[in-house]
Amino acid sequence: MSPYFASAQVPARRDSIAISKTDSLALASPDSARADTTREKSDLDAPVDFEAQKEDHDLDNRITYLYGKAKVKYKSMTLEAGMITVDWDRRLLIAEPLPDSMLADGRSRIEDRGSKMEDGRSPSSIFHHRSSKNGVSKSARGDSLAKVERGYPIFSDGGDRMTGERMEYNFASEKGRVLRGRTEFQDGKYFGSQIKRVDSQTLFVSNGIYSTCDREDDPHFHFWSRKMKIEVQKNVVAKPIVLFIGKIPMAILPFAFFPTRSGRHSGLIIPRFGATQFEGRYLRELGYYWAISDYFDARATVDYYERSGWLARGNFNYAKRYAFTGSINGSFTRKNFVIDQSKERRWDIAFGHNQTFGRTAYLNASGTFASSNFYRFFSSNRQEQLRRTLLSQATFSKSFGNSTSFSTSISDYKNLDTGSFERLLPSFSISFGQRQLFGKRDPSRKTSSGKVEERHWYENFYYNLSSSAQNRYSKASDTSKVDRLSSANHNMSLSLNGIKAFFPWLSLNQSMQITENWYDRATEYFIQPDGKVGSKTQKGFAALHLFSYNASANTKLYGTFQPNLGPIRALRHVMEPSLGFSFRPDFSDPLWGYFQQVTLPDGTTQKLDRFNGATPRGKQASLNMSVRNLFQMKTRTGAAGPDEKLKKIDLFTLTFSTAHNFAVSEFKQADLSSSLFANPSQNISFNMSASHSFYEYDEKLGRTVSRFLFKKNRGIFDNRYLRLTNINVGSNFRFQGKSGGAGLGDARMGNVPSSAASDEEEAIPNVVRDRLAPETYFTDTTVPWQASFSLSLNHNRSNPAKPNTTAQLTLDNANLQLTKNWRVGLYAAFDLREKTIVDQRYTIFRDLHCWEMQFFWTPTGFSRGFYFRLGIKAPLLQDIKLEKRGGRTSVFGGSSYFY
Repeated sequence: MSPYFASAQVPARRDSIAISKTDSLALASPDSARADTTREKSDLDAPVDFEAQKEDHDLDNRITYLYGKAKVKYKSMTLEAGMITVDWDRRLLIAEPLPDSMLADGRSRIEDRGSKMEDGRSPSSIFHHRSSKNGVSKSARGDSLAKVERGYPIFSDGGDRMTGERMEYNFASEKGRVLRGRTEFQDGKYFGSQIKRVDSQTLFVSNGIYSTCDREDDPHFHFWSRKMKIEVQKNVVAKPIVLFIGKIPMAILPFAFFPTRSGRHSGLIIPRFGATQFEGRYLRELGYYWAISDYFDARATVDYYERSGWLARGNFNYAKRYAFTGSINGSFTRKNFVIDQSKERRWDIAFGHNQTFGRTAYLNASGTFASSNFYRFFSSNRQEQLRRTLLSQATFSKSFGNSTSFSTSISDYKNLDTGSFERLLPSFSISFGQRQLFGKRDPSRKTSSGKVEERHWYENFYYNLSSSAQNRYSKASDTSKVDRLSSANHNMSLSLNGIKAFFPWLSLNQSMQITENWYDRATEYFIQPDGKVGSKTQKGFAALHLFSYNASANTKLYGTFQPNLGPIRALRHVMEPSLGFSFRPDFSDPLWGYFQQVTLPDGTTQKLDRFNGATPRGKQASLNMSVRNLFQMKTRTGAAGPDEKLKKIDLFTLTFSTAHNFAVSEFKQADLSSSLFANPSQNISFNMSASHSFYEYDEKLGRTVSRFLFKKNRGIFDNRYLRLTNINVGSNFRFQGKSGGAGLGDARMGNVPSSAASDEEEAIPNVVRDRLAPETYFTDTTVPWQASFSLSLNHNRSNPAKPNTTAQLTLDNANLQLTKNWRVGLYAAFDLREKTIVDQRYTIFRDLHCWEMQFFWTPTGFSRGFYFRLGIKAPLLQDIKLEKRGGRTSVFGGSSYFY
């Protein structure tokens, strides 16, 4: 494609075309007819390239005619059409479809209207071009167009594209005009009887239409305006504007302003209007979004209710990639929540912050503070409504290259019902990783024969150290006093691992745990005059020393069976027996001085912990036994043969464990615990756990007695050695149809949050989730159906005379796509014992082409209610919707509005 410069080579003649001074597309310049154009420089700063199936050059008037798949390029602009006229003097391009006369039989001839130059050369010899791939000839006299198309004009500039029936474009001033034009932006389409391009960023549209519906001839909805001004990537101003549903006008405004800029940008948040029976008329979410910078943004909104009061909400987000992210948001209200009562102030504040300092230091903080019953009255989320505790915490951690780490934290825990709280202000901890006790062994050390030298027995001793300190404040209830306790904790663990000197197949491990706790106080007990036990605090240094010893031996036994049945190549049983011993002295013994013994007036004695329950009591000298059984199968996945591929599958795991404590006088034998877990596929899992006691239950005493079952005199056919005390059974099943079917596109069941940024510009993440937003239910719409079932069963026989059984079946996330556009969902929990429905939720979704309908219904429970929404799919127009709420989930009663 060769460049063509205007006024570069062709001798100029007097301009025979009059240019109107009022024509905005004409280029105001001195009359080029009076200058010698052979020595004149072109005022265009880039070449003009063109191509077509046929060309015609009018040298007298300096006009070029391009026919059939014509294309002109100038800088980033491209103009395509069936016919393009290039007026070089006016710098004007006129693009039109080919006339009907040229399309009558597809073989119409177009005579070359250009004349030869004074030296006899043909015009085609100096106007360089590139013919199309169809091989149509140049503009020699007598050529014809074969199989031409009408070719409506298409204008492209960068990423913008516009079509129309006729276009005029001045490639010097970059202004243009389009008759019956059309352009697209993001998900929307603009139509206009006339579109005028003032510059690359501004368009004026007469009789404009905007819609996100892709039905061009008869859209389901559209906006019409007599005049529109479009500033690309900024906004659209229209007056007046009318919303049409089909061909019926539904709403009219004297003017409207629509932001069209993609990504984050500041602007007003359009409120929603409506009315409820309890609160009357309201205005919700009136506010402003402030895109402060690439790293910060803020949002503030207010809700006003005619009869009850107002609610203000604010949110501040900040982020820097690979450095930190955070959010702070809160709410404050002054409303009357009960009719004819005074207004109350309620509030909540939540924050979250995550930050990295290099690769070894991290700071994580999160917290929520609220008045006691804020979420119960304001949130539409059932989990938030039932939330009765608040937790706030911040932790800074730092790791060092020598396996040493340090952390400090503060936390606050509050119970909204009782008013109790517990605060750590602050706590510190430092940990030293596992280290070799006797020297450092070089792993590459070899013997004289070149083999790696084995460890000496003393090189298997390791130790690790940790210390912590905390300052704790606590309060038992609203009426009690605040109690403060400062303490420090020091731990040392000494271990002997992996000794295989005698039996290579046996692994022996030993460890000793030494703990020392420091406190700034201890408790002293005394008998009060009324005979009850009283206590007082003795401030001062107090220490608690604890230690324990553990040893274990374990090995693995393998059994393999190769049946070669079909694809099954082998079955394997892996048995892992383990035998351990643990020892801990009785720290309630007066020898240690950690417990105080008091004698009550009736002569009985009690041992009371001087460290408020931090001291373990009871001697332990236990022999721990366990057996883990893993059953595996190896199958063939491909064709049989020497190169066949094998796959290993874990069928199920069966584990048994118990212990025998030699240090106690009764109930020496612990219960036998067993568990079974199977996960044969990704969609099915099964687990079971049971507990059996070795001791009898005395129905007269109403408790378990320290007498083994096998000692009880029973008949020869009624010997029992174990008694079932508890069993839990759980299973999960997940089924779904094959994906890739006719889904609902991007539609999702639930509240669809609009994106705050385009793909090119990431939104600042909101670290703190919205506590007032309703629950959302998203589904994979490419799957025609899916369902998840879970079954849980618990049978408790601690008292054989009064067994207790609970059984629940949960149908979770069941979705069925009835047709291409209809989808239903169900969540339900059934009490199989009482034969009642514990909880249930229904969802219905309907794809309405460019609209969508959602319906959520919770018929029972604390969160009973419904939510209906009919709205436009396009993210830019999601605020245009019809909504209806009712029941408890509406927070303030039923309401409906259309905006």
